[in-house]
Amino acid sequence: MNWQAHEAVLDQIDQTFELSTAPELLADKMFYLGEPINSGLEQSPHLDLAENAKRLKKALGFYQTLNNRSQVAATQLAIAQNYGLPVEERAQALIASMQAYRVLQQPYELAVAEMYAGFYQMQLHQGDKAQVYFQSAIDKAQQLDAKNLLDWAQFYLAFAYLDQGLDQSDRGGQAGNPQKLKQAIDLLNQVLNTTSNQIIAASSRVFLGWAHTQTQDFELAHQVLAQALLDTETPAYRITHAYARYSKMYAYLLQQQYAQVLNLRLAQFTTRLEAIYVARAYAELDQFDNAITTLKNVSITATYSMATSRYSTVS
Repeated sequence: MNWQAHEAVLDQIDQTFELSTAPELLADKMFYLGEPINSGLEQSPHLDLAENAKRLKKALGFYQTLNNRSQVAATQLAIAQNYGLPVEERAQALIASMQAYRVLQQPYELAVAEMYAGFYQMQLHQGDKAQVYFQSAIDKAQQLDAKNLLDWAQFYLAFAYLDQGLDQSDRGGQAGNPQKLKQAIDLLNQVLNTTSNQIIAASSRVFLGWAHTQTQDFELAHQVLAQALLDTETPAYRITHAYARYSKMYAYLLQQQYAQVLNLRLAQFTTRLEAIYVARAYAELDQFDNAITTLKNVSITATYSMATSRYSTVS
């Protein structure tokens, strides 16, 4: 997650093999330059989805010609993760990747693909379907004794429970489910007690904040979100940090503590929801000019906008 150093290495790869014509090297070059660069909710600020899509399609063609079936599957998974491509194209690539890993009998890689399949369903707010994929990944991780994979799979399973537990009726979705919320809270606490992965821990605290806000346990919500903010103060965690911040804003809005919302605002917003919540707080305090200015002047990069729409279930 040292994105600056990572980008420098990618530049070296590009320059080192610039004149190579060997298909094996060209395939690997295009794959490693084009695969998604992310860790949990975090992703490289240098991400170029359109250019990466071109690279991955070139890599796929090379690997197919070379009959490198394992790398064909890996490239198809990378294509599925490129959310700049059409949804149908991504879905087909994801299905093909999972089918290939089953045939190749690569359970670890299949579990990784299943986690993304579940995450794909989460983007559609279909937590019940996502749950099936995450549980399958958990089973494989336990069989392989793959601790880090297990931590991620359990974290995402808790996310699926949370998605099913949140009240989304205001946008035409399901009503809240207290049982699923409790499952999410219990599993997130279990993950926090067992994982040594900092990004999993920080993300778990953000989701715990959402769950406790939903149950109106505001003291607990602010407690875990405050810790998430402390855990993510470095630039590498800028997206998770923004999630924790706007989650606290949302809880304060529900508590009608509008000044507290404004105390959390930054000079420049990194997510759309931060701007919306700050504008709402201004409006509640009858500062309508500030509310309008906030919404007019907010500047959000395409990456951050995409990230918010992909992950957020709080509105």
